[in-house]
Amino acid sequence: MKNKVSFKEFNGSLDSLKSKLFISGVMKGKSVDPSLDKVLDNKISRAFDLESYNGDYKKKIFLYGQNLNRVLVFGLGKQSNYSTDRVRSIGAMIAQNANKLNVDRISVDAKSFKLNNSKYSQAFTEGIILGNYQFLEYKTMDAKPNSLKTVEYVGNYEENGHKVGLAVASSVNYSRDLGNHPANILTPTYLANEAKKLSKTKNMKSK
Repeated sequence: MKNKVSFKEFNGSLDSLKSKLFISGVMKGKSVDPSLDKVLDNKISRAFDLESYNGDYKKKIFLYGQNLNRVLVFGLGKQSNYSTDRVRSIGAMIAQNANKLNVDRISVDAKSFKLNNSKYSQAFTEGIILGNYQFLEYKTMDAKPNSLKTVEYVGNYEENGHKVGLAVASSVNYSRDLGNHPANILTPTYLANEAKKLSKTKNMKSK
């Protein structure tokens, strides 16, 4: 299914941000950005103490605020284990969490996930799009489209890596779509017509 997630950038202060779901990552043994804790009246640091939270991989804490309706703190694990594969998986899990909560727009603390790094920016974007994938074309009952439509990067992120991630993940999902069609639909003629469509894009041609 064609990617339906749009990406935006927010560079204002956290005090002025309004979000249905704000997500920040934290490395093992580290703390969250003090400015985020302050916006939530120090609820995060208190929750860390109460839960003995130390940023173990995949361990989450949910908190609730006013302008930031929900805040998800996501454990990233040890710095030495932070890799593009892990970042991609985290992006996918974040998309899945947003859909479970039926949220259409999320805000991501770009700095906490190191998205100013090109390879992490690419991997995170790939994870969001791949994790939000659905194929509902032949589902007539209980077809529930994913809610997630907009991802807002709060702070600086590496734009070129992000663009590569968009292209790679969209291409993967396109291939998944083709593979999910039944044989009576995915005929040689169908594939030929798809090839012709692709040939009309930049730097492509067909014979």
